[in-house]
Amino acid sequence: MLISNISMGFTTISEPEALQLMSNYQNNIRSTPSAQSIYEMFNWNTTEDLPKKLRGFSIPIEEFVQIASHVGVTRFMISFGLELTPFTNRPPFTLIIQGRNEVGSIKSPYYKLINPISMDEPKPVSLTEKNDFSQGMVPSILYDSWTKNWSDIINNGVIPPSFCMISTYIGDTLVAQVLNGYCFNQADFINTLYPAFPITITGSVSNDVKLMEQALLADEIILYPQNLCFYLVDHHYNENADSNTLASTIGLVICTIANTEQGTQEEITASFYDFSAPCPPTCP
Repeated sequence: MLISNISMGFTTISEPEALQLMSNYQNNIRSTPSAQSIYEMFNWNTTEDLPKKLRGFSIPIEEFVQIASHVGVTRFMISFGLELTPFTNRPPFTLIIQGRNEVGSIKSPYYKLINPISMDEPKPVSLTEKNDFSQGMVPSILYDSWTKNWSDIINNGVIPPSFCMISTYIGDTLVAQVLNGYCFNQADFINTLYPAFPITITGSVSNDVKLMEQALLADEIILYPQNLCFYLVDHHYNENADSNTLASTIGLVICTIANTEQGTQEEITASFYDFSAPCPPTCP
């Protein structure tokens, strides 16, 4: 039996709307000395007035296929945005995706992600050690460190504006600029879909196609709905050779997830992360 997920993970928005959301975010980082107000970007209250803290956003796989299928697109820009009107079902902070070709003559619509994942939802378990998915996978030691850093900073309740900035060289001068998002090659997005469906049989994960077919024919298996998730992480690193202080910078881990047989824990089935293309300096 195949269970489909009909929830919407994104909405398309116009270019003026997208640019306004990006401008809201950039202006908030530039003009806000308060760590509290940066922290509030990643929080929201539900209709029951319950506080939520952001872990990331999710998109049903079938919806992500629409985004990844644009003809001529060679890379995707994931931009950070900020909604000034409060919502009861999601935080002010959002992610905006647009696909482009190398010269910008082909552009997809702007997709605003609207399905947040809160910190009180279970953190997925990396399958790196369980399967030979080394190509494109984030090793567990990095995934665990980055997600733990994010948990620490979001639960601490204080996020400095520098967390949303990156230092880049303009000539010989190191300049701190607002980190607008990350640029991914199209192949990076496609790699997250391998393997497409982890198969849960008697509590174990199998990626053997023949075994999967046999299980399906015998009606022994349930394929649970999958989502593509964009998890926020925190990177600690030495910003330059002259500093012993670790920088703390917002990042993204992209992965597909699926429920286990018990339906209570979600597992990462593929993962990709590209820190080599932050914007700035690598902006479309």
